[in-house]
Amino acid sequence: MPADDYDGPLRPRDGETLRRRRVWLHWGDRVLSEAENWYIPERLPPAMRDAVADGLRPYGAVVAALRPKRVTTTVLRTDDIACDRFDDEEILARLARTRGFSPPQAFVLHIHAVMTASGVVLAELREHYRRELLP
Repeated sequence: MPADDYDGPLRPRDGETLRRRRVWLHWGDRVLSEAENWYIPERLPPAMRDAVADGLRPYGAVVAALRPKRVTTTVLRTDDIACDRFDDEEILARLARTRGFSPPQAFVLHIHAVMTASGVVLAELREHYRRELLP
């Protein structure tokens, strides 16, 4: 992913590579959430870098030995988009940039979080929870 197209808090430095993992959390046949995990491999030890690249284990499980801290930066319910507190067009445009996923209207909850360890920003997480989870 070209760093010029990324608009999050990771701030890649010269020589760092920005990567994105797309994740679908399933419960049986049902998709509960769709998520983007943005990270910079060079900020991880080589063994963790390889484990994340193979895509078989969750990012958080791979980096657990670093004792990362996850901080939620934004919690947005779809209902919030329709109220006056938010710029609907800007929010919908940001959600539309979530390439490879369902359309923004398919979700009921969006959570953005940052994962840090020893003061280093390791990853940005953008989680989108499916509307059909509600009765």
